[in-house]
Amino acid sequence: MDAAWHAGWLKVEQKLYLHPERDPMPEAQRLERRVFGYDDFEPRSFVDSFYVDDPTYSSNYLLAILFGQQLTQTLRERFGDPVWPNAKVGPWLARNWFAPGSLYDWVPRLKEVTGRPFGASAFREQFAAMDP
Repeated sequence: MDAAWHAGWLKVEQKLYLHPERDPMPEAQRLERRVFGYDDFEPRSFVDSFYVDDPTYSSNYLLAILFGQQLTQTLRERFGDPVWPNAKVGPWLARNWFAPGSLYDWVPRLKEVTGRPFGASAFREQFAAMDP
């Protein structure tokens, strides 16, 4: 649900920057109605300082969801469930992820730590496993 909501937000941002003269909200409303099953509703105004002050902000949230799934999948593979609370997870994260701080670019570092290139596969796999 969170990823779908952020994808919709990202769509609004992208449309706003691609076509600043056009209101992106009617298209966003159609997407939300299709994805979430919402009834017809009055979209928020695109005259919102958030879109202008923080361009491409929403993409960071969507990437964070994918990043989190990939790292969590690695933690499950290494330590099993539950990931939290699990006394082995904190020290492993401290050594392998937090200790270097911003010394590394996070995309190649994620591949080093998880053994897989950054992507949506862990996210897809989690939801595929839930499908009845």
